[in-house]
Amino acid sequence: MAEVFKKLFGCTPAEIGHTVIMLPSNDRALFREIAPENFPRGFLFDVCGGPGISLVTLKNRSLAGDCVMHLKNTACRRVILFGSCGGLSLDISEKALVSEALNLESFTSFLHGTSIEKAEACLPEGVLTGDLKKYGGEKLRSVRCATVSSLYLEEAEKEKLKKNGIDCIDMEASMVLSAASFCGIQSAVLFYCTDSPGRINYYDDFPAGIREKIKGSRRSLALILIKFLKSEQAGTD
Repeated sequence: MAEVFKKLFGCTPAEIGHTVIMLPSNDRALFREIAPENFPRGFLFDVCGGPGISLVTLKNRSLAGDCVMHLKNTACRRVILFGSCGGLSLDISEKALVSEALNLESFTSFLHGTSIEKAEACLPEGVLTGDLKKYGGEKLRSVRCATVSSLYLEEAEKEKLKKNGIDCIDMEASMVLSAASFCGIQSAVLFYCTDSPGRINYYDDFPAGIREKIKGSRRSLALILIKFLKSEQAGTD
């Protein structure tokens, strides 16, 4: 298994830290100060390392759950998903901490009328999420998220999702949370909002002011997480 792991991740299981931050490749540079070392590129995942912390980027969002499952046999004891989401009640550039993620991962089931009310709610590990909320305070809004595998369906069903109290939409959260729970790994999800179906869509030309707000939001959210992790290492609140 170690040989397979190295092919997929580009590093050995022993090189994975106890805290893993899963994130898009374009956000990786935000965390250089805590995970500066680049490992060779893996077949499915890329890893940067630092003392006790690893950054893992996905080449395919649909493999987020697979990534967590492979971490089961490493030193990883908690995984934090960091990235962007689409806002429903959440405003563009707003920062969020997920309290639950509904599993609407199946395109076919959602297309043919899966009931949002009956969708499985995947929950983050309470202590880690609680600690992040305590540290981030009012800067982090607690949200209900729906993980939807289709950009078409998230736009087509946005009103139905809103009526069911969904604040934002993403493509990985429920997979990460369910896999982490299965593996006994602590978990949390942090999002910055980059678009809003029906208002400012991901394919629209964003005004310069909006682009700058999003850049500032992702930097600010990364800084909250970096300071949180450093405070733990220093043994402070």
